[in-house]
Amino acid sequence: MDKCGAGVPPAGFGGVPQPEAQEPPGETPGQLAGEEACATLSTALARPSNQTTCLSRSSDLRFCRRPAIGHTRPVDLVNFIPWAAAALILAKWLVELWLAGLNQRHVRSHAHAIPEPLKDSIDPLTYAKSVEYTLAKSRFGQLDDTWSTGVLLAVLFSGALPRAHQFFIGWLGTAAWAQGAFLVVAGIAVALPGLPFDWHAQFKLEERFGFNTTTPRLWWSDRLKGLLLALLLGYPLLVLILKIV
Repeated sequence: MDKCGAGVPPAGFGGVPQPEAQEPPGETPGQLAGEEACATLSTALARPSNQTTCLSRSSDLRFCRRPAIGHTRPVDLVNFIPWAAAALILAKWLVELWLAGLNQRHVRSHAHAIPEPLKDSIDPLTYAKSVEYTLAKSRFGQLDDTWSTGVLLAVLFSGALPRAHQFFIGWLGTAAWAQGAFLVVAGIAVALPGLPFDWHAQFKLEERFGFNTTTPRLWWSDRLKGLLLALLLGYPLLVLILKIV
């Protein structure tokens, strides 16, 4: 006897015909109603797929259901997106290094002869100095790109941003102005590690070839002006965008 029908008297038992089960209007035997039935369904679906699941809605109506097999596992986007972002960042860095290398090889191949269009406007000494400056600046740019890429990856994948965000919302709340302040502070924090490279490029590299026309005081003044403009113009615009979205 089928286990699913256990406990159900056969038709005509004791001389009394077995009454037919009446289905509620608008329902089929495949539908379940009520919290108890939903709990029964959840328990049944958790069983191995090779077992027959018996579901009941009342004491006199039972039916059997076998869970579907062969479900495909959904793509785990939570783990896929960070890896995709890291791959794109590394790909951008590699392409920049490759292009810089191509440019350096091209400059070296023409370093010993002044191009025809420039022969009447530049002397050999100045041309040799420009070639040396171009190569030095390109090599320093590769180092700067490598450092910036490492900082970006460290910020994105070290967990520092989520912890800082939790600190901000715990301190200032989740209002748009607080979220905007977090983004501004995060942007400043990411930009700070690049300041030594900017300083070296201006006061070491440019100074070495005689191209530096600024002073340390003016250099810092320009950075502070940029920061103030970002706070006065960028921050209100950022808060407005956060309110809209």
